[in-house]
Amino acid sequence: MAKPDDLGKHERKEWSGTYEQFDPREQFLFLNAFKLYDMINAGRVHETAAAFWRFHFLIATILAHEVGDHLLITFLNHGRTFTPPDIGVSAYCKAGGGIGEAGRMLEICLFGGNLEYYQAPNQSMHDILNYQTGVTHIRILLIPKEESSEYTTVCFKSSSTEV
Repeated sequence: MAKPDDLGKHERKEWSGTYEQFDPREQFLFLNAFKLYDMINAGRVHETAAAFWRFHFLIATILAHEVGDHLLITFLNHGRTFTPPDIGVSAYCKAGGGIGEAGRMLEICLFGGNLEYYQAPNQSMHDILNYQTGVTHIRILLIPKEESSEYTTVCFKSSSTEV
């Protein structure tokens, strides 16, 4: 991963042949090694069991985002193009230069909004073995007002006081 804040990434690789010949093992999926390392270590002692389960949720949502949609789009279009701009969330598509965001669309279907993980104010997310998954927020994008393309954004953060 290029940045410590990046949680996961799927780099599309073109492929040819029939859909039956698609081999997902030839695609590249990257996960944040520091988060995986922290999750493994958090599972080793009882005192950090709560952090261990937060990491499970974090990794599961990363995999759902990357495999559930980005790999699916790669499969469907032989890895030749990015996600179409009409598949995704307006704010993310505009920020991505008009490229769609299928992973964010899946998050809306699964959770009712997009998941974001923000650093807890009392910990650094870049310290090794801090067991910091980030505080989970669900970003809900509301339907635009009539005759306006602007969306109102509402964020909810997890109610857990343990971070």
